[in-house]
Amino acid sequence: MTTVTESHIPQTSLIGGLFRFLTETVGAFSRARSAAAEFEFLTSLSDEELTDRGLDRDMIVDRVNQRFLGR
Repeated sequence: MTTVTESHIPQTSLIGGLFRFLTETVGAFSRARSAAAEFEFLTSLSDEELTDRGLDRDMIVDRVNQRFLGR
């Protein structure tokens, strides 16, 4: 049987912190890629197509920022 000592706590905390950092980093890259794809798509649309979607050129940046922030 193994007991947890104080020397194990920092290691566990370090591993947990590393895992959290990696998952947040991967999530940020995924959101950035998604936001970039949406920005590219929206900027390729004509003004008429944007209007049909209820958007205008000024709203594109706000929409992409919301996507990047995960909202």
